[in-house]
Amino acid sequence: MSLSNYNHAKIYLTQEQASSITHISTNGILSDLHNTRTGTKEQTAGASIVFINYNPSHGFVGDMIESTQDKLASHLAPYNSYASYLGTGGAKQSANSLLNLAEAKDGELVLVAHSQGTLQSFIAMHYIKPNLQNILKDKEDTTFKVGFYGSPENGKDSIGLVRDLYINSPVYTNTDIKVSDYFRSSVNPGDPVAILGGNTAGINNKEGFWTNLLYSIKRGVPTLLNGGLEDNKNSPDKTSPHAGGVCVIGCGDERITPSSIEQYFEPNTNSLLNLDDFYRSIYTDPSLSNVYIQRQEDK
Repeated sequence: MSLSNYNHAKIYLTQEQASSITHISTNGILSDLHNTRTGTKEQTAGASIVFINYNPSHGFVGDMIESTQDKLASHLAPYNSYASYLGTGGAKQSANSLLNLAEAKDGELVLVAHSQGTLQSFIAMHYIKPNLQNILKDKEDTTFKVGFYGSPENGKDSIGLVRDLYINSPVYTNTDIKVSDYFRSSVNPGDPVAILGGNTAGINNKEGFWTNLLYSIKRGVPTLLNGGLEDNKNSPDKTSPHAGGVCVIGCGDERITPSSIEQYFEPNTNSLLNLDDFYRSIYTDPSLSNVYIQRQEDK
């Protein structure tokens, strides 16, 4: 049977339909559609129209094999973007979806991804790097933003990649534009998956690695597959630090980015809240992060 016979199963978007999309989201391993939608809502702060680049699960073993392949490819890609061709089919699918939307939106797009999805997104951006650079070449502001959540991808490499996407634009030499304006890697305290990328608790943070590692082994590893608060109503202290995350960049329909890395956007109240309060709510230690605000009750 030829591929053309499956055309009826495809969903085609017009330019007008695509222009209303504000975010593209890629999920991590072992995610069904319900969990993927829930995670996407959290990471986009409830944006109305999001393109979900769904990465279907092939079971724990299959997903781990895929992740290992993408992890190896992501180590090579910063040295030679052609190494992105070594990524999985999911990474190439992510590249195609991202390019189509980036072209339709003229670069006014937020990419969010969780866990394995960050590996696929990282490889995807390398795969279509020249195309994205061409789309962004005339931009004077960071219209294309990237949010990684619980990422096993190296934060320094991710920052360098997204920064390079603007290499032909005024953004690249604009000293008023900070890294956190276009890229934020958000890590909950105790997340052992993010540790694999050298990323520690907070935003774009690599400090305190060993302390975070020990805490992740104690708090995060035993609860890794437990899911979020919804899955642990009777024992919330068993919530997985890897599950769930709140929007820290390009949030909501207006793609708002908190000016401070210490805050996140709460969709239900349309207000900015403190990240360390969120860390407390999932029963993790906020003092391990670079966004920690010491409060009176902590003294």
